[in-house]
Amino acid sequence: ADKAVAASDKAGRVVVVAATNRPDLLDDALLRPGRLDRHVYIAPPDKAARAQILAIALRRTPHTLAAEEPPALLFQAPAAYPSEAREGPTGSKDGAGAAAREGRCLAWLAERSAGLSGAEVVALVRDASLRVIEARVKQREAAGYQTPKNLPSKGDMKPEKALAVTLADLASAVEAAVKQRRITPKMLAFYEEWRTRGKRIG
Repeated sequence: ADKAVAASDKAGRVVVVAATNRPDLLDDALLRPGRLDRHVYIAPPDKAARAQILAIALRRTPHTLAAEEPPALLFQAPAAYPSEAREGPTGSKDGAGAAAREGRCLAWLAERSAGLSGAEVVALVRDASLRVIEARVKQREAAGYQTPKNLPSKGDMKPEKALAVTLADLASAVEAAVKQRRITPKMLAFYEEWRTRGKRIG
């Protein structure tokens, strides 16, 4: 913080960055030249960005995507997101190897998650992980692993073996997240109107 203040004093200027999801409530006095006079609209992540966010969120999460292939019939984005719905099928069966398979799975999941924010995409990975843990706990309870003397062996308890997230787990989490997404088509239309008319967001 001290370095930042010193740098601003030396340069003789201070840059203030602010964010809001209600630009219509901003006082016009704040938007006058010399104040908050540069406005940038940050849209929700597109399909490519969501795939990248998924890849980053899964780096520390055991998963099986490198050994799976997405379903042949790809999800069609809802009419509320026409720019994505018009695009052709994501990925192809061409290309072998773990990286190629994982990439196709990520692209397929990204296509299904149209309309989600970056935070919601990250949250769905956590949700899928929790689903796996809950299922594993129920499985152990059903197998009689409630008491210490009946605990499974170390090999059976390895996270990469017992708690790996599958494509089906992530697909279920995506479906649940899409049903509860907070960014609605009405909200996007509102922001687009502000952006295109150039009054406050450009």
